[in-house]
Amino acid sequence: MASGIPLSIREILTVGHRAGCVLEVDDTENLLHDRLAALTPELLHLSHTIHAFHETRFEEVRSSRELARMLEAHGFVVERGLADMPTSFIARRGRGLPIVGFFAEYDALPDIGHACGHNIIAASSVGAGILLADWIEATQRSAEVWVVGSPGEEGGGGKVKLLDAGVLDPLSVALMAHPSAADEAAPAYLCREGIEVSFYGKEAHFAAAPEEGINALSAVLLWFHFIDALRSHLDPTSKVHGIITHGGTSPNVVPAFAAARMLVRGPDKAVTAAVLDKVVRAAESAAAGTGCRMAWERFVPLYENVEQDAALAAFLERVLKERGRNPIEGGPPLGSTDMGNVSHRVPSLHANIGIGTGLVPHTREFAAAAIGPKGDAAVGDAAYALARAASLYVEESSR
Repeated sequence: MASGIPLSIREILTVGHRAGCVLEVDDTENLLHDRLAALTPELLHLSHTIHAFHETRFEEVRSSRELARMLEAHGFVVERGLADMPTSFIARRGRGLPIVGFFAEYDALPDIGHACGHNIIAASSVGAGILLADWIEATQRSAEVWVVGSPGEEGGGGKVKLLDAGVLDPLSVALMAHPSAADEAAPAYLCREGIEVSFYGKEAHFAAAPEEGINALSAVLLWFHFIDALRSHLDPTSKVHGIITHGGTSPNVVPAFAAARMLVRGPDKAVTAAVLDKVVRAAESAAAGTGCRMAWERFVPLYENVEQDAALAAFLERVLKERGRNPIEGGPPLGSTDMGNVSHRVPSLHANIGIGTGLVPHTREFAAAAIGPKGDAAVGDAAYALARAASLYVEESSR
């Protein structure tokens, strides 16, 4: 694997490009700007098309096809259906090392569509891949560009499946940008576990013989009360939140079965595991206190926290400022992503690109903004910034 290639971006920013490059700094920027201007209509059409599909995790048939079609039109060779996921793909162009991967996400949320803006992620990663590949050809570099189609990010862990299948092992570096309320070069993303707990009691008539029943719903409610009490003793970055998925079938029957799902988040795997242990013990106590039996299992794969590559982030921050953006630092963690798992294998950058101050992901307002003027601007800005950061990585790797 080429992931051991050193990065010294701050040095490059100080002393300039290596003597003898085919393109100088200004030429590289001009090439990327010119290519982006030509690509922008295609990228925005792609973003709006995917937004309209509303395809949820692992059902992104049309979205995957549209992405692959555009990449093939720009000289990429596309391999589909990786890791037993029909809507996954890897598009490759170029030869040699390093291998630079841009990750595309394109699944929507149930009911509210692209309220996480994955249409922007998909279009900007496709754009970045094309820009970088064109630059590599113009400079006659030795490098390969991958655009990785990773389905099912919303709980399905498509990148985890790709990692487990070994198809991402050759990558040298991985990049992507996620829409958000603000620009952030290296935002914090939390580790996440998800469990479903089932409680088993005994049915009885609520009016005629309630004493004969064992109320599984009472166990769920008690578990939620325990979680409420637990929250005041967690560190500020740890979070526990959930829903009741089954609470009984009739109000005059003591529920013999009830279930709930809970997400547990923390700054890293160790803290998250410790919080998860407390959450499970709270469920066991709720079961014991109500006379129920309980069982639990994970309903989503583990998402690790994101380890941001500091050198790539520093350069991306500069590029965003050059494009008139004002990236913030130290914002609160906004959620979790399977890109975190990738970042623990290869140097990675998972930036945030702003599409509207005050917007909250997973809302209808966010979905509307994802195809609004600021959402469209984010597609181009993210594509350019990611490609520019990656071009510097490729330059450094050839030293």
